[in-house]
Amino acid sequence: MSISYRLSGEGYSRVEQARKKKGWRAQDIRWRAEANVSLSTLKRFREHRVGIHESCFSALCRAIGIDDWEAQAEQTGAEKIDDELLLSAYESGVWVGREHLIPPLIKKLKEGCRLLAVTGITGIGKTAFAERLLIELKNIGILKGNLIRENLDDYDKDIDFVSFATRLLEKLEDSPEPSDQTDPQMLLARIVQHLRRTSHFIVVDSLERLLRGNKGENHGEFDDEWYARFFRAILSADDFKSCFILTSQDLPGQVQEAAHRYKNFWHYEALSGLTKEAQLNLFEKVFEKADFSLEKYYENKAKLERIGKAYEGHPLALRTIAGEIVSKPFNGNTSAYWHKYGHEIEEVEKAISEAQLGHTTGSGDCWQLDRFTQTLRRSVRNRIEHTLARLKQDCYWSYILLCEASIYRLPVLESWWLKHLDFWPASKMDKSMAVDVLRDRYLLEEVIHDDQYMVRLHNLIRSVALEHLHGLGE
Repeated sequence: MSISYRLSGEGYSRVEQARKKKGWRAQDIRWRAEANVSLSTLKRFREHRVGIHESCFSALCRAIGIDDWEAQAEQTGAEKIDDELLLSAYESGVWVGREHLIPPLIKKLKEGCRLLAVTGITGIGKTAFAERLLIELKNIGILKGNLIRENLDDYDKDIDFVSFATRLLEKLEDSPEPSDQTDPQMLLARIVQHLRRTSHFIVVDSLERLLRGNKGENHGEFDDEWYARFFRAILSADDFKSCFILTSQDLPGQVQEAAHRYKNFWHYEALSGLTKEAQLNLFEKVFEKADFSLEKYYENKAKLERIGKAYEGHPLALRTIAGEIVSKPFNGNTSAYWHKYGHEIEEVEKAISEAQLGHTTGSGDCWQLDRFTQTLRRSVRNRIEHTLARLKQDCYWSYILLCEASIYRLPVLESWWLKHLDFWPASKMDKSMAVDVLRDRYLLEEVIHDDQYMVRLHNLIRSVALEHLHGLGE
């Protein structure tokens, strides 16, 4: 197991004294150059809460004149996982890029936010982000043994409101009265009463499973009406000491509608891809965690940057690829990985370059970003396929529109997308709803280009949708 080190309290003081003596700033480029480390590594070193690789730790100490680096260090090894939190997605050693989102959300929770929703496409890191938020809440003493988790992605669970409420009530009460367990009104009232007088954090993953399919204009509403009543009751209660943290690919319209009246009690955070800096930081951390010399990371940093750009910072995809690079048979050899699979990245780069030269469509593109290795097929493609299968079943015209729009390599006007449905027997309302559903499910991205509102597909979504388009036939 890789061993990492962080500064002790006394070590931090000594490092600061040595830095100031040299006249270097906290993130001085001379410090980084002398130690041959990245800015992100230096930041983690100075935070002295997060462990870094031994070679980086010793190099940073020696760069400012401290040769006895062991005396300044605390060995951290693998970070201890709190069993109480039951972390399922968060990886402490490689989580990157969204630290800046945490403090504002904690502030909102302190100010009385009752419903916090984390949204985005599949694999974008919603659950991991929610778990990181829980860790921070525990660190500052807000979360004290009062956590309840409900994963709706468990297909063995019944997800009607009575079943959900019964499970929740069993966790809130030591011995719930069985006589009320089939009455949704009684269940709702008892749960809200508990949450009003005691402080609990309830994390509900994959809330999208509770939403109905394409039934008139109600595509974003709960399939079981009691859920809408439940969340309205939470928002409208006179006092409420608890908080729900929801993760979802779709944002429930009924909750948004109710939230307009209770803006201080509701917030949603839409996650997008990692920034360029965070993408490289992710690769760097994976190399460190695998106990590889960072020389292997630096010598092929440009290739890793191209991979991150092609995947638009999609955390699951990049974590999967990074894991493949540091595992057998590549063992950290990014060049060897690129020689085998780099042509897929080059295919994306070529298509985007052609689009910028005026070739905006590419129905013949054969991107395989989601499936060019077995691990990608298993961890990334399958999740996107599941999302598209649910879309096809629930909202057929949205699925058709998604497939048709996959020909576009760059952002285009929304009207360009809608013209494609003219060749299908879709009604005017079907066309209007088709875009709304894709927007609600975060399957399209909205951008402003040359002062115009435009829409596009994430490269990963496009990669899968193109294959579905080819399968539509006539």
